[in-house]
Amino acid sequence: MRLDEILQTQTQRQPGRPAVIVPGGASLSYGELAKSAGQIAELLSEAGLTADGHVALCLPNGPEMLAAFFGAVQVGIAAPVAPASREAELEACFQDQNAAAIVAMEGSAAIEVARRRGLAVVELPAENQGWQEGIQEGINLKLYPALPAIPAATGGAAAIAERKPPKSSEDGALLLHTSGTTSRPKQFVLTHHNICAAIQLAARHLRLGLGDRYLNVMPLFHTHGLMRCLWTIATGGTIICPSKFEAALFFDWVEDFQPTWYSAVPTIHQAVLAEAPRHRAARERRQLRFAITNSAPMPPKVADALEQELGAPVLELYGCSETCSATLAPLSERRGDGRADNGAARTRKPGSVGVPLIDLAIMNESGSLLSAGEVGEIVMRGDTVTAGYLGNDEAQQAAFTGGWFRSGDLGYVDEDGFVFVNGRLKEIINRGGEKIAPLEVDAVLLNHPAVAQAATFAVPHGTLGEEVAAVVVLAAGMTANAEEIRAFAAEYLSPQKTPRQILIAGEIPKSRTGKIIRRELAGILGLNFNGNGLGRRSECVAASTPLEKALEEIWADVLGLDQVGVTENLFRLGGNSLTAMQIAGRIADTMDIELPAAVFFEHPTIAELAKIIEHDSVAPTSR
Repeated sequence: MRLDEILQTQTQRQPGRPAVIVPGGASLSYGELAKSAGQIAELLSEAGLTADGHVALCLPNGPEMLAAFFGAVQVGIAAPVAPASREAELEACFQDQNAAAIVAMEGSAAIEVARRRGLAVVELPAENQGWQEGIQEGINLKLYPALPAIPAATGGAAAIAERKPPKSSEDGALLLHTSGTTSRPKQFVLTHHNICAAIQLAARHLRLGLGDRYLNVMPLFHTHGLMRCLWTIATGGTIICPSKFEAALFFDWVEDFQPTWYSAVPTIHQAVLAEAPRHRAARERRQLRFAITNSAPMPPKVADALEQELGAPVLELYGCSETCSATLAPLSERRGDGRADNGAARTRKPGSVGVPLIDLAIMNESGSLLSAGEVGEIVMRGDTVTAGYLGNDEAQQAAFTGGWFRSGDLGYVDEDGFVFVNGRLKEIINRGGEKIAPLEVDAVLLNHPAVAQAATFAVPHGTLGEEVAAVVVLAAGMTANAEEIRAFAAEYLSPQKTPRQILIAGEIPKSRTGKIIRRELAGILGLNFNGNGLGRRSECVAASTPLEKALEEIWADVLGLDQVGVTENLFRLGGNSLTAMQIAGRIADTMDIELPAAVFFEHPTIAELAKIIEHDSVAPTSR
């Protein structure tokens, strides 16, 4: 089965049924979605795209992205791109992807970049041109033929040639790359068969059908949001797709459109939980059957509180991009009062990521499989697993052993078959030879009533190699100091596992994909252990250039400090993501340069920020 065949099947069954609804915007029926996907496929075919040609999708959340995806996979391989990427990021992305063509909205910066690189461009009408009306009228989408092709490997511009339509489910459908938080990003392709197999497993497990409505609050360029939409289309349901997540509007969407489920990362669930008390009066009218959480561990106490507010179970899902979904908590239906309806024998276990959907085992360093309860590396195999990495033999050999994909995650399977994840192998803290799992320490810290978020990480130590530290975010309206939280942790952890130092912050620094980057937290926060304990690495160094001086004045003003050294870390000075946004706004106003707030997590000092502005490393754009 191919993905385009899945859409075709549902279109034949119910052409007029809503496929995608945009709150306050345009919507598409299954027939309209199939028609628009077909138009895009025709244009890509006209450009000469081959079955292994990579199509970069630079589109916002909404029907356009889904239409482009289904159009791209009819002809070649879809390669989603963050729509807010800067020009320099797009240049690097298209080169890395070996893109042969792109699909983008009229006026997008991606179009100019693609044309400079000699790529074919399918340009969709701007949102204010009326997407839905255009599809109904059979609007002629724009195609810019490829300029003389630049040299490229298979899948790149060289893939513009005489096209032979792909017919096999083993054809590539989706080009992805690893997040790169612990190593250089690696690219791989999921086939139609991989994705369709994952859809069937999830749909059966969750009993998805025509009556289901999925509220999508995740970006569609990320596999989390895209895959859940594919589950919905494959089972004939309807996608409620806001242009972006807004916590203040979440329950309005739930009440107006009556979704039966949604899926999100823990930070979004926590925002929903914070908003819930203002909407309790309408709880009985909700039709939610379940919510899914994945991409990062969900604190059990947060999951419990969210279940009470939603009146529906919160299911943990685990998987790598290379394997699609690997585990999912059993579904025990809940009524509005939170009680189970169907008497399912297996229910969610606190701390577990559920039961396997595919073959899953635990492997030791020598490649032997371990028994129930034994801790080792989580490995997987099956129809949903990619065949391997593109052009990276070293990564391929390291990731596959005896037909098993090695996830890089540490965990175990209990006697009941539930899977538990202890953390990334590369994030394990080696304190004087003792291996400490950060998630184990996180779980204890999160049990403190004042702690809302926690991240345990390693800090370099002169004699032990690494020492344990943690950063926490306090719950709204709660107070506690670091020593109180540390004393609480010491009651449940051995001395070597108890964090030597705990920092209280407004927010835990995360990567652009929303993941906690534990191996970089010590550097981001400017920490190491010196002879006197945990301290800052840098001294208060004065500005040496006019740009550094201008940045120093902005930082000092926003932070309320008399002086800021150019090597001092923003987050050690009390900054958070809101502070970063304020500084970015001031830089935009005074220097006419726009920077994404995420840049400050990667370059948290004035000296670093000045260098990237001077060298345009993060592609600031002049307004």
